[in-house]
Amino acid sequence: MIFFSILAAVLLFGIMIFVHELGHFLAAKACGVRVNEFAIGMGPKLASFGKKETKYSLRLLPLGGYCAMEGEDEASDDPKAFGNKKVWQRILIVISGVVMNFIFGYLMLLVAIGFFMPMSGDQVLFGTTTIAGHVEEPSPAYRSGLQEGDTVLTVNGTAVTDEAALRAILEADEDGVVSMTVQRAAETKELPDVTFDRRFADGAWQTVIDLELSGTTVTAFAEGVGPSYDSGLRAGDRVESINGRPVITSNDIMILLQSDEDGVMPMRVKRTADGTEQTVDLPAVTFDFRTVNGVRQLIYDFQILGEAQTFWNTFSHAASTEVSLVTTTWGSLGDIVTGRYGLNEISGPVGTMEIVGNMVSDAASSVSRESMYNLFFIIALISVNLGVMNLLPIPALDGGRLLFLIIEGIIRRPIPKKFEGMVHLIGFALLLLLMVVITFSDLVKLFGGSFG
Repeated sequence: MIFFSILAAVLLFGIMIFVHELGHFLAAKACGVRVNEFAIGMGPKLASFGKKETKYSLRLLPLGGYCAMEGEDEASDDPKAFGNKKVWQRILIVISGVVMNFIFGYLMLLVAIGFFMPMSGDQVLFGTTTIAGHVEEPSPAYRSGLQEGDTVLTVNGTAVTDEAALRAILEADEDGVVSMTVQRAAETKELPDVTFDRRFADGAWQTVIDLELSGTTVTAFAEGVGPSYDSGLRAGDRVESINGRPVITSNDIMILLQSDEDGVMPMRVKRTADGTEQTVDLPAVTFDFRTVNGVRQLIYDFQILGEAQTFWNTFSHAASTEVSLVTTTWGSLGDIVTGRYGLNEISGPVGTMEIVGNMVSDAASSVSRESMYNLFFIIALISVNLGVMNLLPIPALDGGRLLFLIIEGIIRRPIPKKFEGMVHLIGFALLLLLMVVITFSDLVKLFGGSFG
């Protein structure tokens, strides 16, 4: 099964590389550029065919591929050379690989969403960016075993004799999870993990004591619609941005909330009042946190409005999901540059192949809607990421070549080939070095360690 997963992951990467290079190839042919070789893979040649101007080849290593055009990196007198074409034609050829990645990603999203989207009851519901309402949950202390009528005897091994002492110990707790000994009816109960939510307010973390007390006896549990309601969020609000980042799909809401560190964030929403839609800025929408199995989790105290799937909105939902993936990728790149994410949190070829391999294995073993959806979604995500990464203005990538062409179009003369070639060579060497470091990090994580 491991061999099958690895083989499937390699084949999927090969397909995505083929799609990318096919974009360059088709655009080059359409613009009358001579393509000397169209190759899938890197390294030694396994097979080749073609007797006209283009040779087609399959190479050993499935970690790359190329479309070798005449006059791409050197001067050529051939009128069909890449360098002898107009700037707009060369720009079209350079960006066509990325365009094909986005098209392929969209098609994979259509398959995932159109055929395998997990169902809610007997229908498929698409998440919107509109708040449907707030969730009234039982108190976390109640869920973790505390009951009305319990008299608290100890907290974390310390005896409590009055309400003030009980509140002081709970407020001083750092993670919101305490052990309690309580008197319940005629017996003493040990409650090892009584949980309370945590809220960031007035510049500090505070334990939310959701109990009504009479001395040290619990008389009731507080009920409410949640801190996000208290801080201004309302049913019917359509979320437009969180922490200044645009919200396109419901997934963006979840990702941006989970990536927030203190649970307090500005939001911009569209709200309809008296028949008029207006933009409302909420400067500090607040959420509580809960610790589960030692992991701190933000509590979603609201529900998202669902939209029933139709034939037509499947296409629009796939499109908005792809736009969301693009913006999320750009945002993640910014977080990496600013140091928010370390090297240990970045996956390279080995880590990505492991993820894809696991997805393929799950899909092959269960063949459920959820496993198939996850598989096609991760393929779309990787294809979109490949497109975005190639657009970065880094030498040796399509974005780097695009930058040189834009400069050429502005100054109306070509950049010297020798200079451009040197820049791309240095950029390629640095990319290889980065790839080696990330691959090493992947291997360390694969065997249970950490790096960076």
